[in-house]
Amino acid sequence: MNIGLKLWSSNHHLFSEAVELFEKKEFDFIEMHAENGSFDTTKLEPLKGIPVNIHSPNENHFNLMQKSEENEHIFQELFQFADYFNSEYIVIHPGIGNHKEILFNNLEKMKSANNKDRTIIIENVPKVCVWPADNLYGYTYEMMKEILEVSGAGFCLDFTHAIKSAKSQNIDAKEFINKLMTLNPKVFHVCDADSEEEKDQHMNLGKGNLDLAFIKSKILENGSKMVVFETPKEDGLSNDVKNMDYFRGL
Repeated sequence: MNIGLKLWSSNHHLFSEAVELFEKKEFDFIEMHAENGSFDTTKLEPLKGIPVNIHSPNENHFNLMQKSEENEHIFQELFQFADYFNSEYIVIHPGIGNHKEILFNNLEKMKSANNKDRTIIIENVPKVCVWPADNLYGYTYEMMKEILEVSGAGFCLDFTHAIKSAKSQNIDAKEFINKLMTLNPKVFHVCDADSEEEKDQHMNLGKGNLDLAFIKSKILENGSKMVVFETPKEDGLSNDVKNMDYFRGL
């Protein structure tokens, strides 16, 4: 497996610790959640020696099912982050609502602005949004298949999102994951959760009821084995390492 550490662009206080852990080979790359308006090379510079990939802001700040000037600004900032780190990929969520034509138009704009050899990756989501809003889009297999076919983007399989979505759809979670696996994921997101709860959760591994051994088996059978752990930040990055070691030991 190619292990990824999740960091936010505002986690400056954790950057030096991240460098130390990378040098100890505790992880292989960082997936950075690029917060809106946070691009600052003077603060990001400590991570320059580490492979860093980019994750867009979430739907409450970056909803691709809306036409907005803010989306346009975030497009450009995401590319600034990716250019600075020479990132391999940028992960985005499809958005809130059901305005597919706006989503596809925004994805085409993003594709046109992508002047470097990097992959735009779209992540599956749960149906139920954490924020009071409409349902998220991209929670069914059919939605994700269409999005990927229209956009030509890559796929990020978030296992917890898939299990939450299966609960909302009243279908078997493992069968749903197996179906999503046919979309050829490039990146996986892993954390634990309560499979009976429809809203997104990010628990430490072993604190929920997900079949983590099954999840690991899906990653290992896939062509790309890039896995990012989206577990809680506790006591610096020691909790992240504990979760990575837990998963390695399954």
